[in-house]
Amino acid sequence: MAINPYDAFVQSCQQILSGLSGLIAKGEAHVKENGLSDNDLIGAKLAETIWTLPRHVRACSMHSACTFDQMPTGEFTADFTIVPDSWQSYAQ
Repeated sequence: MAINPYDAFVQSCQQILSGLSGLIAKGEAHVKENGLSDNDLIGAKLAETIWTLPRHVRACSMHSACTFDQMPTGEFTADFTIVPDSWQSYAQ
């Protein structure tokens, strides 16, 4: 039985990106409610070896939308040249 890319991938990406959207909204609200600078949370790490929020957002973007862009070649190349730097850029 053949499986198409939509059934294999799209629904999972929609779920991940929806969850990420909620996480970003909570982060932005937390910053505003506690009088913090955006950079206090955007640049925070749980450990030195863990990425910051902007890199995680970019990774989610790459592994969803960018995967479909590169599907015709059959190869995936990670691209971290564009990393979000504000709450507004995360929403895009």
